Amino acid sequence: MRMLSMLLVAGLVIAGLSACGEDPPPGTTGGGGQAGSGGNGGAGGQGAQGGQGGGGGSGGQGGGSMPGAMHCAKSCAMPVDCCAGAKDCPGPYPNNFTCESGICGAPQCANDDECTIGGVLKGFKCLTTSGQKFCAKSCAGDADCPMGTKLTCSGADDAGAKYCANPMAGCTADADCMGYGKCNLATKACECTADADCSGSFDKCVQ
Repeated sequence: MRMLSMLLVAGLVIAGLSACGEDPPPGTTGGGGQAGSGGNGGAGGQGAQGGQGGGGGSGGQGGGSMPGAMHCAKSCAMPVDCCAGAKDCPGPYPNNFTCESGICGAPQCANDDECTIGGVLKGFKCLTTSGQKFCAKSCAGDADCPMGTKLTCSGADDAGAKYCANPMAGCTADADCMGYGKCNLATKACECTADADCSGSFDKCVQ
């Protein structure tokens, strides 16, 4: 669920960190997520944690495949294939996509400054969940999260740091996955068993 989380919180960073690539549908985890891009995320699902990820992880618990589950990802020969034609991509975060073993990897932040755009976005931190780095709004309580959104102070990174996330994120039917796999109702994650379950830019079913 970390990628979907990453992708939803990154939606908050998108205003200042415009990421390249496509955001994954609800509950996807993928070969790239955005914390800083977008969803990202974040985060794809790896959140809203998954998907090609990207720029700006986005908060959100409840998407993303469980360990061992297959998910849809974007195939590539080089990082530029993950950019979907976006300008200045690949480049610095949130456009630092990777291409490893033929699969796009989500942009990952290196420090808090990349998440705050030099201090413009207050309270954003570069966090790590299951080895994936993403941007999210740090919080001590729900009041610290943006008003008018579904985000609550429900996310926690590997070190236990709290961040704003969407606890209701995830799929409830195959249609929610928009072709990026099938909805696992138990985990509310979009998963796949073969390439045929994937469509659009996310064309490969991978572990």
